[in-house]
Amino acid sequence: MSIGRHGPGGRPLDFRFENQAYDIEFSNLHLVGARHLLSYGGNYRHNNFDLSFAGHGGERDEGGAYVQDQIFLSERFRWTVGARVDRFDVLKKAVFSPRMALLFKPRPHQTFRVSFNRAFRAPSFVNSLLDTTFSTEVDLGAAGPFTFETVATGNLALKEEALTAYEAGYIGNFGRVVLGAAVYLTHTKNMIQFTLPTHYTSSHPPAGWPAPAVVLDQLVEQGRGLPARFTYLNYDRIRDRGIELSGDVRIRLGISAFANYTWQADPTPSGFDISDLNLPPTHRMNGGVSLSRGRYFGSVSGSFVDAQFWQDVGIPGFTKAYTLVDGGLGVRSTDGTMTVAMRATNILNRPVQQHFFGDLIRRTVTGEVRFEF
Repeated sequence: MSIGRHGPGGRPLDFRFENQAYDIEFSNLHLVGARHLLSYGGNYRHNNFDLSFAGHGGERDEGGAYVQDQIFLSERFRWTVGARVDRFDVLKKAVFSPRMALLFKPRPHQTFRVSFNRAFRAPSFVNSLLDTTFSTEVDLGAAGPFTFETVATGNLALKEEALTAYEAGYIGNFGRVVLGAAVYLTHTKNMIQFTLPTHYTSSHPPAGWPAPAVVLDQLVEQGRGLPARFTYLNYDRIRDRGIELSGDVRIRLGISAFANYTWQADPTPSGFDISDLNLPPTHRMNGGVSLSRGRYFGSVSGSFVDAQFWQDVGIPGFTKAYTLVDGGLGVRSTDGTMTVAMRATNILNRPVQQHFFGDLIRRTVTGEVRFEF
């Protein structure tokens, strides 16, 4: 069974998004005594929206204030403590976000850190007020293609998504080499997720359904139910953990290289099933080399991304692991006023799908001429 998306009546989806924002910000910094660097500030923003797919509202106000103190305990220890308070008109109350970090420098070019912070994400305008309909085409095999409508709506009852994060890390500079490592643990509460709470069933079939109604129930049992309504929901609690490693090296003047690796465990949910979540790639790796010599410059890089699971697409599915190789080269004019460059992505031209309903990415080559006046 294959599936495709388009607007009502078979028209391509045509979204309009316009946003005007008005901001007021202030900040200040004071040295208090010999050991305290105090910073504080705040901001206010008024947004005007014009969204074709969320037409039941047009304004949003938000604002907040923060204070932070960097305490220089000694030459080797530094302690940072701070907090922020934010108020969004879409939320019922203000949100308090504390943070703290302790840094230890056993040597001038090496730093260990442990940190704790709480942060939040308010529901976006679309999260709250999405209101659109699109058509989905599904191949029913012998019964042929069938097109039905699916609605997507926002949720005005959403709570803020809250994140509590713990991290320990290290960064060291060894001559031409910089090495970094970090481990983290995060707890997310009330995560905002675009999800599918309602499928078409025998008691609620889509208009014009050509097969026996019981087939709809069978598709739901098989995990391939036809989507009737998408919306945004808060999910109870999720735990994530992972490791990050990185290295940069300056091989010689004008030549440098980098590499990094990330491992992320599958999230651990509480209060709901893991099948309701998108699952991130377990492994990610990146590496590359760049060169700049006189008028000439170039780079080549490669990346590996492990398989991912997507549930927010109506009919869930995996994208396969993929590898991308990108590169570029260029030359500057003798007077430095003109640069000619060529860049290529997916040089190996392997079909890559980064999202379960995303396009297949092939080789792309672009040229650029830049002038400086």
